[in-house]
Amino acid sequence: DIADHHSFTGASKHRLDDQRWFTRHYIRNQQSIAMDVDGIMFHTLHDVEPAQIELVSGRSGVVRSSITDTQPCAIHGNGNGITTFHDISRRLVQAGWPPNSTMDTTASPIKPNLSREDHIQRQASNSA
Repeated sequence: DIADHHSFTGASKHRLDDQRWFTRHYIRNQQSIAMDVDGIMFHTLHDVEPAQIELVSGRSGVVRSSITDTQPCAIHGNGNGITTFHDISRRLVQAGWPPNSTMDTTASPIKPNLSREDHIQRQASNSA
């Protein structure tokens, strides 16, 4: 498939787009693949505010989305969701999950308590 549909135009077979291949596989195999449109297994954080993802009280490491009303197994800080991802990570560590974990906030370009608007403004001023 790579030789026939990707590298025949001269594109490198080593520079593949995983989303393209997953999409193609889904289109070709819809009878055997279920798409998680409700965010039960996986939740993107793109355009999600930190307050929309809460830690579930009494359930270590479990988060709940107020958007989908689900407790997804995996969250992904893609796009401008990275600020929310860092916020959730800090809250999980502060709550003791995973056990024996610490968070080095100096390793992140995002300061604790930095709002999304402050982060966007900071990025804009850094690129100017």
